[in-house]
Amino acid sequence: MAENLARLIKDAVDASLKETREKLDETQGRSLENQDNIDLLKKQVQICKDGKLAKILAKETEEATSSRNVRPRRQPPTN
Repeated sequence: MAENLARLIKDAVDASLKETREKLDETQGRSLENQDNIDLLKKQVQICKDGKLAKILAKETEEATSSRNVRPRRQPPTN
């Protein structure tokens, strides 16, 4: 009887430990992902602070505007 009780307790503890380890692994994975996102945001903020973003956006706007202003050569009508 005592052996059965000890085995049941051990099984319950093992199951609980396994579940706790799985949750810990999941939490650590999310933590690493969150840290990557934080690092990316820090880089983006630094780009904004350095004024690089304004330069990039100005260049992209200029390129987009100039490509829209380029008209194809008109072909003479063919009769």
